[in-house]
Amino acid sequence: MMVSASSGRGPPPRHLLLAGLASFVMFQMWLFHRAYDGLEIFFGQVEESNIAYAKYRVLREENMRLKQELEDCHHPSDTGSDGSPGTEEDRSEVTVQYGPFTRQSVISDTFSNDAPHIPTLPPGEETAAVVIMACNRAEYLRRALESVLQYHEPYADQFPIYVSQDGTHKEVKAMAQSFAKLGVKYLQHIETSAPVPRNKKENVAYYRIAAHYKFALTTLFEEKGHPRVLILEDDMEVAPDLFAFFTHTAPLLEADPSLLAVSSWNDNGQTQFVRDPEAVYRSDFFPGLGWMLTRRTWDELAPIWPDSYWDDWLRLYESRRGKQSIHPEVCRTYNFGEKGSSKGQFFRNYLKPIRKNEELVDWENRDLRFLLQPAYDKYFISIVAGAKVQTLDDGVRRAKAGETVAVVYHSEKEFQLIAKATGIFNEWKDGVP
Repeated sequence: MMVSASSGRGPPPRHLLLAGLASFVMFQMWLFHRAYDGLEIFFGQVEESNIAYAKYRVLREENMRLKQELEDCHHPSDTGSDGSPGTEEDRSEVTVQYGPFTRQSVISDTFSNDAPHIPTLPPGEETAAVVIMACNRAEYLRRALESVLQYHEPYADQFPIYVSQDGTHKEVKAMAQSFAKLGVKYLQHIETSAPVPRNKKENVAYYRIAAHYKFALTTLFEEKGHPRVLILEDDMEVAPDLFAFFTHTAPLLEADPSLLAVSSWNDNGQTQFVRDPEAVYRSDFFPGLGWMLTRRTWDELAPIWPDSYWDDWLRLYESRRGKQSIHPEVCRTYNFGEKGSSKGQFFRNYLKPIRKNEELVDWENRDLRFLLQPAYDKYFISIVAGAKVQTLDDGVRRAKAGETVAVVYHSEKEFQLIAKATGIFNEWKDGVP
């Protein structure tokens, strides 16, 4: 009897054996490549770990070197240059070489005794128009206006107030116009066509906000003729000395072309990080959130104003042209707007804990020339030179109140580690934290 191959009792055909062999070989090759890729990843991780450790050692050595240099500055040798016991004059000479400069001493060191103080504004010229940017939050606007007007009366001639509304929200318009009897003027921006985001996932609100800002600044500078504009938002309360602060910093903007703006805000102004209501600094990072600029600066920005994300754009070096902003240590505004375009993403961690100044600082009798260049560089370098250089492991988080500590970082990733460990604002734009 003949048995067919399909009955399964005879040997399989040769072509099936060859196909099976090929499949087996391909499967083995696949396993080999998987194993090779796994080894490559493993050794790559080992290499990255070694590189990270090497970087850590470099950073550690750098920190130790800087710490030693600063220790040498702080505690100069008791011997003179010839090896003999050092005199008090020897030690004081080192102290002078490295500072420390105070706010007043850096002014004396930079400006001659007969140099004029910061130029005052022309007699009769207002300080700045105040504009409160609003859209669709009527109760927020009411709260912001009441806060501003609470401290406004002594400065009414210097700070005319506007509300600029984006859109046609009826309750917001009615709320703004209800303050007309108190001198508040009303502007309204109505878009002629809906903005088209470059990316479908983008929030169109950021395009509308940028257009609204351009409208308000163009109107106040070019149509109304105001020399400076102070921009607030409808979810802000202000400090008692807000108007005094901007009155006496406005001349700085006119005197120093390296300044972009004066801001009321400190991104690291949370209660646990601030203590001195009189402290003021310069920064490469544009703070925003309650800021004043001049007509001269607006003339530079207007032709290149972006169609979206205006605040991030203003933090780019190319946009701000290397200019810096002045800001206080303790904020002069408080942002209470948990609901808004940012969806409250930072409110609980960064905005709610902000400390708003409640003291009446005597800005009129403060000499602020230390904020001008080149005086400020001397002042700031003196602060850094007098700082205790530490790593996170040294206990930065355990630093004593009032103690100045310097933490060295060399990259964005290193800064992010420091920010995460300490709780400071983890933001980095165009190489500037």
